[in-house]
This record gives sequence, C-alpha cells and structure tokens, in this order.
Amino acid sequence: NHCVVHGCEVTWCTTSQGGGGAYNCRSINSLFEYCKLTEASTSSRGGGAQYGGSAGNCVFRYNTETNDSAVSVNTATAAACDAVALTNCLFYGNYIYPGDGGAIIQAWTPAVNCTIVSNTVGTVRGACMGRFVNCIVVDNVKDFYNRNNASYASTVLTNCIYKTLGSGTITTTNCLQVASVADMRFVSPDPASENAFRLRYGSPARNAG
Repeated sequence: NHCVVHGCEVTWCTTSQGGGGAYNCRSINSLFEYCKLTEASTSSRGGGAQYGGSAGNCVFRYNTETNDSAVSVNTATAAACDAVALTNCLFYGNYIYPGDGGAIIQAWTPAVNCTIVSNTVGTVRGACMGRFVNCIVVDNVKDFYNRNNASYASTVLTNCIYKTLGSGTITTTNCLQVASVADMRFVSPDPASENAFRLRYGSPARNAG
C-alpha cells in the first residue's frame, strides 16, 4: 500500500514464474515503473510489472517485457499486468517487444474503471486482451485483440470507450468508438502533468452511463 516499485527485473523465467515487479501481490495506491520481464519461456507467466493478485488505484508506467533472438517472437505475454484483478488503474508508456504474441494487459478477471493509453505493442496484436468494464483504451496502435484460443480468456468489452480493435473475435456491449485521442477531452495527455488523463467537462466518458 502506497509503495513505489521501481526498476525491478526478472530474467529467464521458467514454467509458472513471472512478474517483473510483483508476483501474486495485493497492490493498493502504488506506482509500478521501469520494471522488466525478459526472456520468458513459452510456458512461463507474464507481467512486466505484476503477475497475479490484484491492483487497485495503481499507476503502471514504462514497464516492459522483451525477448531477444534466442526465444520465439511469440512468447512475450504482458508488458504490464497478466492475470491481475485490476480496479481504477492507469497504464501508460508500457512497452512489449517483439509483442506479436502479447499485450500490455491480459485480464483474466475483468479490469474495471481503468485508463489504458499510449502504450506500445506489436502491430499483429493489441494492448488489451480479456475482459474489460468501464475502461478507456485509446492510442495504443491497436487497443484490443483476441487470440481465439481456448487457453486464453475471450476479449469482451462492456461500457468501454476505445479507438481501435485488432484481430480476433471481440464482443462489445454498450461501447463507444472514438476517432481520436482528442475526442476523449483529457485535461492533459502529458504524463508529467498533475492532471494527466483526467477528463474535461464534455468528455464522452463523463455522465454517460
């Protein structure tokens, strides 16, 4: 609670290991930044910042998951969170490489009331996979994707705002697609601002049900 997890790194993960910054933790009001999961095996878990557990009112920024030529490009799983129950969290500036097999978040239980913006993923996939409720997901190359694989949670969006959908079958209910990040009417898109990614009056995400 009220912790800063900075610059942690886990390398050469094997089966059932993972989490660059935290593993099966309950994280509250905390900041995860510059954590790294690298060289994950094909059977390992993921999460450049956190794997498993839960996170509420947390910020995840500049976390990464990477693989080099020694490992298949499809092994990268989640640059920020994998199998974490997420509530009221902000994600920006996270990075996955090569990323053609992974995401920023894999949400096995619903991610609720989260803002996921300006993260970097490979062009084949997208930033988010799994279940999302009341989330804002914009400016991530592709915001959502679904692997259409029984081993992974289907991607289902409820009451979400997004800009782009990637590959696979994605189910949307009461969702709104916006044409640009500017349409969100953030007070500031600058992560260094005290009001970064807060919503102005007139944003389509305010008082919209």
